Amino acid sequence: PGASTAVSIMLDLVQRCFPEHAATPEWQATFRRLVPSFGQHLADNPELTARVRAHSAQVLKLA
Repeated sequence: PGASTAVSIMLDLVQRCFPEHAATPEWQATFRRLVPSFGQHLADNPELTARVRAHSAQVLKLA
């Protein structure tokens, strides 16, 4: 594991260390702003998967 798991691991760590804060609407909104797929399963949402992949390709200049 490396960069591909780093964000997931850190989000999990933040939620475990600060559960009362992480559950607030403000923190949830921040998580979703930073990670648009936060709290969702990409396998269950093809539209979101396509948007995330397109955004990643654009940021990484792959498209």
